[in-house]
Amino acid sequence: MNSSQQAPLFEEKSKREKGPVECLGMTFADDEARRNYFIEKLRKKLQAPGFRKIAGFPQGDDEEILRLSDPPYYTACPNPFLTELLQEWQGKTPGADIQTVDVQPFAKDVSAGNYDPLYQALSYHTKVPPKAIIGFLNHFCPADGVVFDGFCGSGMVGLTARLAGRKAVLVDLSPAATSIGAAHCRPIDTVELKAASQLLVNRLRKECGSLYEVVDEKTLLHAEVDYVIWSEQYRCSNCLSEFLFAEAGYDLIKREPRSEVHCPKCDAAIDNLRLERCLDHTGRTIEKPVRVKYLSRKRISEHNPSPADLDWVERTEAQPIPHVYPDDWMMHISPSEEGWGTMWRRGYHSGMWKVSDFFYKRTLWVLAAALQFIDELDVSPGIRVFLRSTVVNLAPGMTRMRRAYQGILPLVLYIPRMRREVNAIRTIEGKLDQLTQVMSSLPMDNSTAISTQSSTSLSNIPDMSIDYIFTDPPFGSNIIYSEVNFIWESLLKVFTVQSNEAIMDGNQKKGLSEYQILMTDCFKEFFRILMPGRWMTVEFHNSKNSIWNAIQDGLQAAGFIVADVRVLDKEHESFKQAVAAGAVKQDLVISAYKPSVNLEKEYALHPGSVEAAWEFVHEHLGRLPVFVEKESQLEVVAERQNYLIFDRMVAFHIQRQVAIPLSAHEFYAGLIQRFPERDGMFFLNEQVGIYDQKRANCEKPSQLPLMVTNEASAILWLRRQLDGHPQTLQELHPDFIRELAAWQKNEKSIELLDMLKENYLIYNASGPVPEQIWNWMSDVPEFKEQLKTLTPQSPGERVLQYACDRWYVPDPNRAQDLEKLREHSLLREFERYLTDKEKKLKVFRLEAVQVGFKDAWKRQDYKSILSLAAKIPEDILQEDPKLLMWYDQALTRSGI
Repeated sequence: MNSSQQAPLFEEKSKREKGPVECLGMTFADDEARRNYFIEKLRKKLQAPGFRKIAGFPQGDDEEILRLSDPPYYTACPNPFLTELLQEWQGKTPGADIQTVDVQPFAKDVSAGNYDPLYQALSYHTKVPPKAIIGFLNHFCPADGVVFDGFCGSGMVGLTARLAGRKAVLVDLSPAATSIGAAHCRPIDTVELKAASQLLVNRLRKECGSLYEVVDEKTLLHAEVDYVIWSEQYRCSNCLSEFLFAEAGYDLIKREPRSEVHCPKCDAAIDNLRLERCLDHTGRTIEKPVRVKYLSRKRISEHNPSPADLDWVERTEAQPIPHVYPDDWMMHISPSEEGWGTMWRRGYHSGMWKVSDFFYKRTLWVLAAALQFIDELDVSPGIRVFLRSTVVNLAPGMTRMRRAYQGILPLVLYIPRMRREVNAIRTIEGKLDQLTQVMSSLPMDNSTAISTQSSTSLSNIPDMSIDYIFTDPPFGSNIIYSEVNFIWESLLKVFTVQSNEAIMDGNQKKGLSEYQILMTDCFKEFFRILMPGRWMTVEFHNSKNSIWNAIQDGLQAAGFIVADVRVLDKEHESFKQAVAAGAVKQDLVISAYKPSVNLEKEYALHPGSVEAAWEFVHEHLGRLPVFVEKESQLEVVAERQNYLIFDRMVAFHIQRQVAIPLSAHEFYAGLIQRFPERDGMFFLNEQVGIYDQKRANCEKPSQLPLMVTNEASAILWLRRQLDGHPQTLQELHPDFIRELAAWQKNEKSIELLDMLKENYLIYNASGPVPEQIWNWMSDVPEFKEQLKTLTPQSPGERVLQYACDRWYVPDPNRAQDLEKLREHSLLREFERYLTDKEKKLKVFRLEAVQVGFKDAWKRQDYKSILSLAAKIPEDILQEDPKLLMWYDQALTRSGI
């Protein structure tokens, strides 16, 4: 049966299934009538003065925004219906009659793989598996509550809320992200989806099927092309002959690059990194097909292209595309020497100036046709959103970024030397078949509202209207979302506005301070919309201490109180996690809360009073985990230690611009008087009995935690971790980040990797396994018996792999060498402080000053000691015995 015969059947069926729908207190004939009514309301909003001035309003024409939107539930611009939806969901005016909820942090590490079919439905750069989110959601969000995500990405929080029976409000700056989120979170009738998908594929085959039709020369039957492998062409620097990379640098049998590249003509060895591209008249690297795969009734074969295949390629490439297709300049920037963005690379992006340059013509034709056909289908609004989002989501994997026998490299716009052109019709058909099965497991309810805007200004969400926040924000320069989403957004015809993008990027002139300001603005809005006494969970993934500090400072400035930090292990590594040096393998999860109404009332009555300070401590202790057990051993809750409780109390007052009523000495003395102490932690009276009972059945920690306040204590903490237990950077990082809560404000932040390099050794699988690692592995049950038959000189592949990349405490002889290297590095830092033009140093490495003073005293350079002493805070100088000793000596010797 052909598509023309099927269409009426589908239309009859869809009309039969359409019926009255309720929305915001109104009844509509069907979903299309509901959408049409709210589209007109949204159209008026778009024309209203000031609406387009909302922060993060996307770049796009009104009609394109309306075409993508499915109001009131999803808009490709700021959603003006959120207040009404919240009122309908909550049965009251948002922010009114807020109930107190007594919930402690979710105090356990979480491990959840990303092999869930729902997680893999539509791709996005970063996602948290629903199985990881649902524990937090059930713990923090009431059964009838509303969860919010201000950096929603592909909408995993909304998807999880649907599964958990909660409502969700999702916001993202990127139209591509909210489009995918809408596909995940809008209700889908999978019977209608299956029929609509078949209609779409039939129309594509009717118009575009011939683009992939060839005649198999062996069987003389018509065959369908499944894919074509293309190779770039290069020029030999020795004999100037031209050759394909497939001939000289790639093994088509093993389907992998060769270790060396040799010119096929003169056999000269050519440096892989210095290959000279052959360019066509447009400046793009010349490419030629080297393998073709057929699908036919008689056989499936991959072979070298025949003359007929080459003729097919040339013939179809010459045909004009009869549909509107994306032809935007990349990042809306016309060609220049500087390129079009942070992702642009001078080599492999030669001639790639427009979005269309990333696509093969056949693929671009199919995508353009599919998007036009989707707009023309007589289907419900949710189905149209889903089909459009799915087709657009597939686009990057059908570009020249697709590697020959693998997918694309994520998070970059890399163009490989060997690439695959896929059959776009078969790709779309296969994905829609898969998703029809996956989406059938989701409930049919309108439980999610989606808005496209910046989280720095959420004026369309009322104060105190959200029960719980779970968010996975952007971290520094990890991902430049506006660039990696640009191909998607060019197909949608609505684009991200970069000015509100919370990232660090040289092209956008955004450094750490700009990133922190944007994140703080977002957290302030999150604080405003969250109900008092409720919780926010922030997922953190970045290896830099500076980014961690920026997030912590932003939370504090917004008014949130951090109560706990845990580990979230997604089990499956991303590409960057797997290959990048120093990449972090696990995420951290921050639990923070908004102070309760009662505390705020007490504080309003007695601002800056001693009583109000202790009232804060009482509430804070009540919010912290009482008991945490890990592998049958008691784990000290860092937030229950006196110095961190003091820090939280100080931050609470500073955020409210009120004088701190207690000194550290008074606070610590009062803490002991008012609250029972166990194992260096403080508890409420009603908590300590629970702790004592559970502690009796648990192994006590072998040593009390060390307060990490500066570089010296951080090095000592690392020694504790590594002594007798060599670890990788990825294993150390989550615990190290959690220890930074007490880091002194004037102490310069030092990266974990730098401290490891300066103080400890790493085994890189070169030479025998070090004694420290071998001895430790001898006690690991997995290797205990195996190591008895092996030696450090001949450890075997499995043992070697496990030992590799582990840091360990050096033996005394090597330690001396490390100390010299470390001292040299610190002295360079000291010299920089001396030449710094600033009169006062706000942030510095105390270790560098100590080593510099000592070295200057040895050289009798007392002037340098006195000069730098004048630049550092007086209290630091007076409280550090080492600095004070060298300073006093310098004063005496210089005769001052």
